[in-house]
Amino acid sequence: MAGRQRMDSRLFGVAGIKNPLQMRKCGIDFRRMGYLPSVAEKPKTTAPETFALPHSSFLQSATYDSANYSLTLEFKSGHSVIHKFVFPMVFQQFKEATSHGSFYSKQIKNKYPAVVMRSPLKVSDLTKAIKEHRHILK
Repeated sequence: MAGRQRMDSRLFGVAGIKNPLQMRKCGIDFRRMGYLPSVAEKPKTTAPETFALPHSSFLQSATYDSANYSLTLEFKSGHSVIHKFVFPMVFQQFKEATSHGSFYSKQIKNKYPAVVMRSPLKVSDLTKAIKEHRHILK
């Protein structure tokens, strides 16, 4: 408990303020000071923006949802990846890049949280699985 009191005194005791509620009453604005992000503006359009990538060797298309800050990339192999928290500025740079694949590899991949959507099963995959497990199915 002593450590917590020491931390509180460093944060609030400088101006004689004892808790965050008093800071709000005194007019201390954490957003203006840079500690909290400013309130995000509502995007002009909420419809996702989609565009094809015909010159890319492994990317097929990209869809950006400005309401959720999510970028969905479809690969030519058939699977998709949804990257969260991609800001509009990064998406604009992605659109303007000369090589979408290298921009993705350097600026987006492994830097934003991703959800991998596997490709749907093909008929060839099903027949291959049946042949491999035929002895179990009998």
